[in-house]
Amino acid sequence: MDQMPPQPPQADTMQEPPDINLQAPVSGGGSPEKLVSVKLSPEQLDMFWKEIDKAKDRRSKVETEWDTLLSAYKPKVSDNTTPEDVKANTHFRNIHTKIGQLFVRSPKIRCIPKGPANAHVMTQYPDPVNPAAPPIQVPMQLDRIVAIRQEVINNFLGRGKINATRLMDECLFDMLAWSGICAVKVGYKATTKPIQQPVMMPDPNFMPPPRTGGIEDLAPAPQPQMVPAIDPITGEQQMETINVVIHEEWYAKRFSAKKLLFNSDLTSNRHNEEAWWIGHEGFMPVKQAVREFQIKEDEITKSDEDDRVHKHEDMNPTSSTGKDLVHYYELYYKGSRIFDDEFHPEAIYQLTLLEGMKDKPAVSRKSPDQSFDEQGKMTSGSLKGFPIKIGCLRDYADSPYPKADSAFTNTSAKELNTFRKQSVKLRDAAIGKYFFDMGAFDSSDLDTLKNGEVGDYIGVKPGLLAQGSDKIFFPTAQLKASSDDYRSAQILKQDMDETLGISSVQAGTPLETTRSATEVADFSSGAQGRQEKERDRAIQFYLDIVEAIDALVIRYADEGDYVAILGPDGTQQFVQWNKFIIDGPMSFDIEPDSSYYTDAAKMRQQDLQFYNLVAQDPLVDRSYVLRRLATRFSFDPNKIIANPAMQMMQPSHGGPANKHQTENSGGKPNAQGADQMGNRQQRTMAPPGGPR
Repeated sequence: MDQMPPQPPQADTMQEPPDINLQAPVSGGGSPEKLVSVKLSPEQLDMFWKEIDKAKDRRSKVETEWDTLLSAYKPKVSDNTTPEDVKANTHFRNIHTKIGQLFVRSPKIRCIPKGPANAHVMTQYPDPVNPAAPPIQVPMQLDRIVAIRQEVINNFLGRGKINATRLMDECLFDMLAWSGICAVKVGYKATTKPIQQPVMMPDPNFMPPPRTGGIEDLAPAPQPQMVPAIDPITGEQQMETINVVIHEEWYAKRFSAKKLLFNSDLTSNRHNEEAWWIGHEGFMPVKQAVREFQIKEDEITKSDEDDRVHKHEDMNPTSSTGKDLVHYYELYYKGSRIFDDEFHPEAIYQLTLLEGMKDKPAVSRKSPDQSFDEQGKMTSGSLKGFPIKIGCLRDYADSPYPKADSAFTNTSAKELNTFRKQSVKLRDAAIGKYFFDMGAFDSSDLDTLKNGEVGDYIGVKPGLLAQGSDKIFFPTAQLKASSDDYRSAQILKQDMDETLGISSVQAGTPLETTRSATEVADFSSGAQGRQEKERDRAIQFYLDIVEAIDALVIRYADEGDYVAILGPDGTQQFVQWNKFIIDGPMSFDIEPDSSYYTDAAKMRQQDLQFYNLVAQDPLVDRSYVLRRLATRFSFDPNKIIANPAMQMMQPSHGGPANKHQTENSGGKPNAQGADQMGNRQQRTMAPPGGPR
């Protein structure tokens, strides 16, 4: 098992990790000096308030469109006694079809080294000559470090922690359904608890052993034992308060685009590269704000609702407990744009402002997720760029607000809904109405005419039928739908499919006309290029989040944990890790096809073909291919694949080594020298065609 190396001190001494972070906006729980360590002049503070107002004003001009599109997505449901307002639900079909094509599952992350690993990372192996001797320490190989780090980051993205698949579903819905962009806040938060513990000091009564002048004096001198310190005045143990981390979390959380803020003069969809500040607004309980920001309750303006989300019908207009919310703005900006003594272009500063507290910030400091050495270079484990990641699937010229897919099909969807409503009215009109001469029927015959069974006889006044039946009873003109009406609906649907680059086949709907397999394949390949482009944009946004999470893991994961990786013999091993083991320059990519949906039977067939192709190649490690194949067939690879080292110890005849029974020697007696070697070894050494 890999052992953790001694933990070296961090290179950074300029900033320290946060003590606590109960809420995403700040790392609270510390003193006000820690939260406000960067002083802003009144003019600079006023400038930021004006920046926020301009950003909100620009965003408000697109929010109406966002609300319209999200309302168009929602279905309309009524009880059985109310006529249904006809809606085709095309937005639902189109959006979720594309989500299933762009990001099916969380892809497997691959780590690609960009330099050597840490030289201080060591691993221990037992001495093969003397097992009782201390383990041999050797530097850990780079491929092993990469395997551990790769497994660590994939575990952090899994369902038990960040749940990246669910996160991307939320982001893709934002990008496709209504806002065209999505926003994710990435960070680390630790909750600490103050505890009392004795102050320790070297034992003052320790006496080093006398020096004898012998060889034992070459050994390191023994150190005094640490004992509790005693207060010389009171005679009691001295105690100190320390903060112990009781919970920590690495997170990547989506928040509404209606809360996203960035500089109002931004004219690019490269938000994370071109913006000089990015932030968001939010709401938190008053008590939490007082505790985290170390402020007084009468310093802030209270609010009774979070009005920065889309208003659904089920929402309460106000908070359940009244005005108990604080409206805050959390901004991250590039310090080189504000301060003359900040030279690093990627140095990020954090600023948190509270509504009603215009004269001072609640938080103003350098980003706790970054550190720099004495030369001003960013150190390893620092978060590069903004902690808020903005994603979009396409670009929109000279605007930071690209349009969602639904914006391009909303007109056609409305027209299709109108056609469906008219179609219902047309079918109702086809039932028709009837004219009849009220004097031609008595009351009983009139009731039979209106409510009688099929085939009933109805009498009329004598002589009236001589004038012709149409003179006493005839229907009104009946309206009927033509084939062109249904063709119009198909054209509307085809327009939307062509706009979005999807088809009935991709949506799982059978074609109305029977097509050959070649034609169906052509339909799918026609939109393949466009879907691949959008899928690549989604994956790149996903990797931006992965890189941020990896940087925070390298920065804060000092205690470490266990992960399972494949050992050199192909078996699963549990190894211990921390940030000092896995640190090193890395880039990230995904395993090919790991985010696609592929039919299970097709995947099994492909893996079987590949195994048969490479099974006889001496350069191929078949255990790796077998592990993948076993997984495809729902078998546990650790149970179905034997240890290669154990296989080498098994004789070719299947029995124990050096067995001399006649059934294992071809029915012949042992040859000369059988007391020195077994029949299997002798048969192997015999020349071809020689005596056996």
